[in-house]
Amino acid sequence: MADAPDAPGNIVIGEGVEARGTFVVPGRAVLNGTLEGTLVAKDLFVGRTGKGVGKFRAESADIHGQIHDTLVTTGSLVIRSTGRIAGVVYYREVEIEKSGQIEGKMAQGDAPASAMEPQAPPATEKAAPESKPAGA
Repeated sequence: MADAPDAPGNIVIGEGVEARGTFVVPGRAVLNGTLEGTLVAKDLFVGRTGKGVGKFRAESADIHGQIHDTLVTTGSLVIRSTGRIAGVVYYREVEIEKSGQIEGKMAQGDAPASAMEPQAPPATEKAAPESKPAGA
C-alpha cells in the first residue's frame, strides 16, 4: 500500500467528507471521512477519523478507524489499536494490535458470494384497512 493516495486509480475521502454510493477503486482507497455504501478496492486504508458503513472488499486492509457491516479481505487484514470493526469479517491473514476491536463474526477463508450483495430491507407489515361499520 505504498502508492501515493492521489495517484491515478486511487481515491481519498477526506476528514469531514461524507460520501454515499458504490465505489470500485482499482488502486488504494483512503477513508478519513465517512462512506456509506459499497467499496471494492485493491487496498483499503481507514484512518483514525474514518468510518465505513456497508460492504467493503479489498486485497489488504489497514484499519485505524471504524467499519460497520461487512469487510472481506482476500489477503491481509490489520486492525490497529484504534481500529474497530462491528459486523462480519472474512480474511486470509489477520493481525490485531492490542486494543483493536472486532465485534461480530470472523471467518478465515473465502467469503460466500452473498457477502457483498446488498441486503433486502426488512419486510414491514401493512396495516389492514379500517373497516367501517355498516350504515355509517
